[in-house]
Amino acid sequence: MNCVVLMCNNVEKYIKDTIRTIQEIRTIGDFQNDIVLMYDDELVYEFETNESSNFKNELKKNNVILKYFPKINRTKYVNMFIEKPFIEGDKREITKSFQFHKFYLFNEYFKKWNKIFYIDAGMHIFKPIKKIMDLDCSYKLLAHSDTYPYYKNKLDCQFEKKSYHEIYDKLKKNFDLNIDFFQTTILLFDTNIITTNTFDNLVELSEKYFISKTNEQGIMNLLFVSKLKIWKQIQIRDADTFYYDFWERPKCKKDNYIMLKRIRFG
Repeated sequence: MNCVVLMCNNVEKYIKDTIRTIQEIRTIGDFQNDIVLMYDDELVYEFETNESSNFKNELKKNNVILKYFPKINRTKYVNMFIEKPFIEGDKREITKSFQFHKFYLFNEYFKKWNKIFYIDAGMHIFKPIKKIMDLDCSYKLLAHSDTYPYYKNKLDCQFEKKSYHEIYDKLKKNFDLNIDFFQTTILLFDTNIITTNTFDNLVELSEKYFISKTNEQGIMNLLFVSKLKIWKQIQIRDADTFYYDFWERPKCKKDNYIMLKRIRFG
C-alpha cells in the first residue's frame, strides 16, 4: 500500500492551498489510497477540539488521515538568528521553522505503508499521479534536483558560511558539500530507508549544523545524499509528459506536467 503525505500548521495562511491540493490529488490526480496530513501543536484545537471546523470537515470528505506530531522546538535557534542574522538567505530560518516538521516523514509511523509520496501543500496537480507513484524507489529516496536544469550550484550553497563560519568549517570537514542536492517539495521513497534512528539523526544534524539556509532541505541532503547516498533524481519526463518541476520551463505549458509547485506563466 502506498500513501501520499502533506503537512500544514496554520489554518489562516494555508487552509485554501492545502484543501485545493488534496482535492486535486483525489480528483485530477486520481489517487484513491491513503492520504495523511501531518500537523503540530498549532492545529491541535482545530483538529481535536473544534467540532465545527470547516477545514476538518473538508478533510473528512476526502478521507484524509490526520496525524499529530509534536512541534520541533527551534526557539533557541530562531532567537540566535534574530540576534546574529544570516548574511545570506531569505530569512526562512526565522519565519518558517515549521518546515523542520518534514523530518517526521521518516518516523517509524510511516512504515505501515510501502511507499511514501510527500507533496507540499499548495502543489498544483494537472494529470493522474500514477506514473510517479509507480516509479521504482527501492531502498532509495527520489526527488528533484534543486539545481535543475543548469546544475551550477552545489550543496555548500545551502548553508550560511559567513555569520557562523566556524560551524560551516566543521560541516565542510565532515561532509562532502561539492555535490548536487535535491529540493524537498516532493519526495518519493521506500519506507525501508526508515530506521529507528532516522528521525533522531535528522534532528541531531539540524542542531549540530544549525546553519541551513533552507531549514530541513539542507539537513536532509546531508543525511540522504552526502552520508547515505540514497538520493536518486526522480524521473523528469517520458515521451508524453513532464513529471514534476518547480515551475514551467520556457516553451512548456502547465498542462505538459503532472504537477508544479508554482504556476509561472498562468
